[in-house]
Amino acid sequence: MVFTLIATDASADCWNFPVPFDASKVQTAEIVVDNGHVAIAFPDIGRAFIVSVDLSEVIELRLPRGDVFASGPGFGRSVALDGDIVTIGAVRIGSHGTGVEQPAGVFHTGAVYVFDVSSGALLWHAQSDKERAFGHSVFINADGVSFGILEAPELDGRSLRLLDAARGAIALRSREGVRLNVIDGPSDMRGFGAELSGSASLITTTTTASADTLNIWMLMLRAGTTTQLASIPATLNGIPAGNLAAEGSTVAVSAGGGFAAADGRTLLMVPGHSPYQIVGGGPLALSEDQLSVLVRSAPEDQPYNQLVVYDITTNGTLAEAAKINHVVGAALEGATLFVVLAEPGAPVRLCKMTT
Repeated sequence: MVFTLIATDASADCWNFPVPFDASKVQTAEIVVDNGHVAIAFPDIGRAFIVSVDLSEVIELRLPRGDVFASGPGFGRSVALDGDIVTIGAVRIGSHGTGVEQPAGVFHTGAVYVFDVSSGALLWHAQSDKERAFGHSVFINADGVSFGILEAPELDGRSLRLLDAARGAIALRSREGVRLNVIDGPSDMRGFGAELSGSASLITTTTTASADTLNIWMLMLRAGTTTQLASIPATLNGIPAGNLAAEGSTVAVSAGGGFAAADGRTLLMVPGHSPYQIVGGGPLALSEDQLSVLVRSAPEDQPYNQLVVYDITTNGTLAEAAKINHVVGAALEGATLFVVLAEPGAPVRLCKMTT
């Protein structure tokens, strides 16, 4: 279904979404930009869209009736876009059986869906089974579609308690959905494949069994090889690091989301320079010369999300370029910023601006 976006302020390049939904229920928007299109997903309400970069048209991506994620939250936890296909990951906390205790943050129900960009038609999907959970992360490049897998932990048959944290792997499929490869995480790693980014190769974060180190790996999917790029503390200011963005050889990792701005931290690793630490952290977007950090919770006297954009200059220094309030998601393409605004009492809007 194709809609025309409703202009609210043409001079500011902001448009209302044509489908009404309550801004107070939208806490997160996953956004990616590629080849003239913006893919946007709202996992809190389970809806996803493809928007032209000139903000003139939008297609809503719909699942078949009866699909487990066709209604309710979870659809849109991760998004990837490349050329003529878009991939949407879906996750929901579930259980393998009655009485099984669930560790916080472990997803047991999930899927990966691939759509045609121009028509919005569903092309194929991969559904989680009882042993593996899909949908927390997705990635597309010329080699195909890849996604993180959380392997089901071993269960104690008598008490049905989890004996170990979930481990993980990366699955690679062709753009048509054919299974190509699965790369298991190292034996002492937990959460392998939790976040994906990059271009020709794949970058992911892992933590050791002792949970004191965050490692960044590069995966060559066709070859099935892994190379460790960096190792940093698994927590930034005591908060688990769970956000990753990469552009070329520049990598940013942040911890935040649900915490006060002063508690979050972001590490930016630029080649040839010591890591830069930024106060505040949350979901990230990175281009060749700019970094945006979405602070999920601002200070107590400012109860809304705030996006901070930094310029990354040629000598590796940082300069604050912009601050935008009420942002729930952002993507960068060069110096162009796409943001979704969810201000209470106002329509949810997509805005395009140059920083």
